[in-house]
Amino acid sequence: MQLRPYQHQLITDIRLQYQLGKRTVLAVLPTGGGKTVCFSYIAQAAARKGNRVC
Repeated sequence: MQLRPYQHQLITDIRLQYQLGKRTVLAVLPTGGGKTVCFSYIAQAAARKGNRVC
């Protein structure tokens, strides 16, 4: 999956917040910005690590 630079930045920002202990993060992109793509990427990476994804 090829991410656009702003999508990659969004994922990096979300991961940073999780590392800081936040468990609720609001991600905002405009319509067509690829929110589903970003969260699919995060879920896929978590599943590859053996984490439960629901």
